[in-house]
Parts: sequence; structure tokens; C-alpha cells
Amino acid sequence: MVTFGMAAMNVLELFYGKKYVTLGTSPWLSVWGTAANVGIVCLVFYPYFTAVSYPNKLIGSTIGLIFAMASLAITQVHELKGCQYELFGIDNSDVVNFLTLPILLFWVCYVIGNIITIVKEVKKRCRKSAKDRSRDYRDEPETTYVKFLLKRKATMVTSYQDNHVTKIWKWFKSCLYKPIPGFKYSTRIMSTFIMSVTAIYMITTAELFVLLPIVVYVGLGISDLFSNFIDTEYDDVGRIWVEMGMRLRGMMVSAVVLGAFISIVLILRTLTAYRKHLLMMYRGDMSFLPPGRGSPQSSMVCCLKYSGYQVGFFVWAFIIMQLTIVVFIVVVFYQIILPVKHKVVSKFISNFNLIWPAGAFGGVVYLSQIVLSHWLFLQDKGKVLGIDNRRLFHVGSYFLMFYNIVLGIFTCISRLLRSLVFGLIFLGRLDHSTLPRNYEMLDPGYRAYVGFLRVEEAHCHPVMVTFCRLLQHEVHSDTDYRPGVNVIMAMRRRKPSMARSRLRWLVAYTMIRNPSLQIRRAPMIIQRTGENIDVKFPR
Repeated sequence: MVTFGMAAMNVLELFYGKKYVTLGTSPWLSVWGTAANVGIVCLVFYPYFTAVSYPNKLIGSTIGLIFAMASLAITQVHELKGCQYELFGIDNSDVVNFLTLPILLFWVCYVIGNIITIVKEVKKRCRKSAKDRSRDYRDEPETTYVKFLLKRKATMVTSYQDNHVTKIWKWFKSCLYKPIPGFKYSTRIMSTFIMSVTAIYMITTAELFVLLPIVVYVGLGISDLFSNFIDTEYDDVGRIWVEMGMRLRGMMVSAVVLGAFISIVLILRTLTAYRKHLLMMYRGDMSFLPPGRGSPQSSMVCCLKYSGYQVGFFVWAFIIMQLTIVVFIVVVFYQIILPVKHKVVSKFISNFNLIWPAGAFGGVVYLSQIVLSHWLFLQDKGKVLGIDNRRLFHVGSYFLMFYNIVLGIFTCISRLLRSLVFGLIFLGRLDHSTLPRNYEMLDPGYRAYVGFLRVEEAHCHPVMVTFCRLLQHEVHSDTDYRPGVNVIMAMRRRKPSMARSRLRWLVAYTMIRNPSLQIRRAPMIIQRTGENIDVKFPR
């Protein structure tokens, strides 16, 4: 995971427009040049990933440590030669060091991780028993999760010794994040979000250190320009714009910090949504997915797209959100706060004085419909969905229809604004589609997320993984029969008919408890019997 964090800086430099090789100025050559630059970045970091995923951990960690030290040596030689490194077009060494701070932390974590792995592997190889070297399948996260599912839920008894502060703290922790024993986020999803957080940090730092001085300079220029209008017939406008120029720096900092905070919160919420959806798929609940499963090819293609799409969507959502927040703050200051401070009537305030009576009248009509529905139109004072005064209901619906036509015209604007706000908030979250329910798969980001979930569910189902590890353990073990463990060996010792019946019963029980596995069982039954089987999944 930390290797992806180390590569985040080079990916952002490609996004900024840095080129390691240039093939030409024509559009076709520039496209192939961009592809070549992406390939160069992949090749540079490929040895790190190869070292991490090498089967022999001792050799892989040693190779990874050598590459990490070689990269450090090359960087030091580069600095000793007096070469000045530029990042995003910035040549200030202090700013560059602050920008590359997370990359340095990831490099340190990578080196420390390799050293720890080498020490552990050396200790394992020094042991004489081969049994001590092997990792017990019962310590795996999937086995822990299966034990958590099989464990009987005990009744929750509230302790009277807990004070109110402890109860509030427990409730607050449960609202933030509720851990599930045995659930482990996949390496791919964690690497994706580490790259996203690193990219947001680097963009925020570049804006505060590079873009903010430019904004301050522009604000001072605006203040100097409009200071000439003070004590003239445009005195009010001049004072407002002078103060706007002086406060432009604070507006920029507020927009950057608020945008970064919202983006980090959305990233964390996406992680919890990923866990929630994956657990629902483990239980066979596909109700949150669009109808239709799609072909395996399309799911695999979408899975390949997901990580890159997620990082790119988060980066663009962060930039667009910052611009929107800046525009909103400027409009509020220019149209509301500063005019009220300088006792000037702005266009927004004058138009609001003309519009607010219509809004108040619409609120009265809306509240009147609630009161009429509760006390007159529904049975038992709104507790039962049944019309009580039918004639009065038809008369009221006739008159209120014309009022609601007028209100619907203005409410449409409210609907449009809400769509823009929530579309902006959920632009970077691929677990929510920006399109309606029946058109969700036209959203490329959401389609990539669904395909990624389906591939994860097909290959990382904890029940399936634990079952395969049990079988593997039984094949390679030479121990005697133990209840609950050596099931296959026990079947062999019994009569063939009894063993066959029990195995069929276990298969049927597994299919009933795991509906998501039924679709993988049906093709084999059809192939054997030649009969069509109707498999129904709970929605």
C-alpha cells in the first residue's frame, strides 16, 4: 500500500503535464508520448511491487530494501551535484520538501517494513520445526469472520456502572465506525484511498504555498484600484471592493481547508460504504445493485478501471468543490455581509425583499396541507392511511391543485439547486450514482464500482476462502480424525451411501445459507442432468 503512496507524486506530475519523453508536437504523437510517460512511471515503481509480492519474502524484502536504498542514493547524488528539483513547476526547495513529506514517510515505512520482514523470516528459518514455519489457517482474518458469524449473539446487558459520559462516548464511537471482527479491507481498496489522500494533500499544499501568494497579490491590487473611488459618488462600492480585496486571502484559505476536510470525510465514508456493500453481497443481498448481473467480461473490465477512476474522480471533485466554495463565499460576502456592514442595499437584499412574501405564502400552503391531512382527510388522526371525509378530500384536492401548480414552478428551482449541491458532494464517490435508479449503469464511475464489488465478492468471500483452506489443510495434514475438522476423512471411513447423503446434505445447507453461491452451482447441475433450473435470489 505504501508503494502506491510513493507513486502518487509522479502520477500527479503527469496530471500537471510533466513529460519524461517528448515524441513530437502533433496530436497523435502527443497522445503516444503521454502513454509512454505513463509506462515509464509504471516501470520505475514496478521493482518495488515485485519485491512486495515475491513468493519468497526473505528474497523479496531484500530486493525491495536494495531498491529503496538505491533510490535514496540517487537522490542524494542529485542534490550534491547542485541540481534543483522542480515539482509542479515549483523550484522553491522548502515548498518542494513540504510537498514531498508524505512521500518520504511512505519511503520510511517501506524500508522499515522490509527490515521487519527480513528479521521475521530469518527467525523462522532458524527454527528447526517446519510446523512452526507454516502459518495456521485459523489465524487468518477470513476464519475470524466466519467464527464471528457462527458465534451465537449474546444478549446485550447495559452495565449500571457506566456513567453518562461513558455511554455518550460509546455511542459516539459507534456512530463514527463500528469494527467487525475478521473483516479486512483489500490491499487494492486501501492503496486506492492512500493515493487519493496523498493527492489531496499535495494539491492543498501547492495551493497554500504557491497559489495563495498570487491571490494575496491580486487582492492588494483590487484594494489599491478601488481605493480611488472612496469619497466619490461611488464611495459605497469602493469601500466594499477594498474590503473584498483585503479579505480575499481568508476566503481562499477557508475554501481550500474546507474543501480538503470535506474530501477526506467523503473518502472515509466511501470506505464504510464499501464494507457495507461487500458484507451485503456476502450475505447474498443484492438489493442495492441495479437489476441484472452483467457478463463476467464487463465486470472484470470495470474492476480494472475502478482504482484509476476513483483517484481521478476524487481529484477532480476536490478541485471543483474548492472553486464552488470560493464562488459561494465571494457571493455571500459581496451581496450580504459587506453591504449589511456598510449599510448598503445590494441587489440580492432588494430582490429578497420582493421574493420572501411568496416563499412565506408557499410555506403556509404547505403547512395547511399537513394540518388538513392529519385532522380531516385521514382516519384516526393520521395513524391509518385511509380517507375519512371523502367529499371534503375531493373539494380540498381541487382547490389545492391550482395553488400547487404555482408552487411547483418555483419548487422546480429548489429541486435543481438540490441536484447541483448533492451532485457536487457525491461527484467523487463512486458508490453513489449521479443518475436515476434505472439509469445507474450509464454512469461509468458507478459501473466501475459495481464491477469491482462483484470481482471482490467472487474471489474474497470469507466462507469460500475458509472452506478452501480447510480442504487444503486436510489434504496436507497427516493427523488423526478430530471432530469438526477432519470431515472429509470421516466421510471416507463410513459407508459410501451414508457419506454421499451427508455430503449432499452439507452442500444443500451451504447453498441455502449462501444464496450468492447458487448461481455458480446451477451451471454444473444443468451440465450433469440437462434440465433447466430456476434459481431465485432474494432481493
